[in-house]
Amino acid sequence: MYESLRSEHVFKLIENLEWDNATIKLKRNMHIAQQWVINAGTRRLPLHEACVRQSTTEILYTLLDLYPKGAKAKDSNGRYPIHHACVHGASADVICQLFDAFPESGDAKENRGKTSKVYALNIATPDVDAIHCDNRFSA
Repeated sequence: MYESLRSEHVFKLIENLEWDNATIKLKRNMHIAQQWVINAGTRRLPLHEACVRQSTTEILYTLLDLYPKGAKAKDSNGRYPIHHACVHGASADVICQLFDAFPESGDAKENRGKTSKVYALNIATPDVDAIHCDNRFSA
């Protein structure tokens, strides 16, 4: 599926860090936020990819607004978007937004048995160290 995507597909725009173009495209074609893409054997939503690529908060909010269930969607490795956000050092704002959209994701384990909290603590960036999400996300 990935190979057949055009360069202007939202998933590829996110992958190429073209946040403004991706946001415009999403607002015109809202259903794209729900489209799964398979790349290198991994099945992900645009929300997962946005978390991998350390997206802007605007695109994250747009994706969650258009497809709130995306926060509850596991990729083919059993990871929720919050797992990717924590692994890739997302800002506290992004992580808290994902946590607020799906609070259970903080304790949910991916296929390797790790929670997003474990990833957040292992990354140890200044933003992640300070994450408390009003004491809801702290380990």
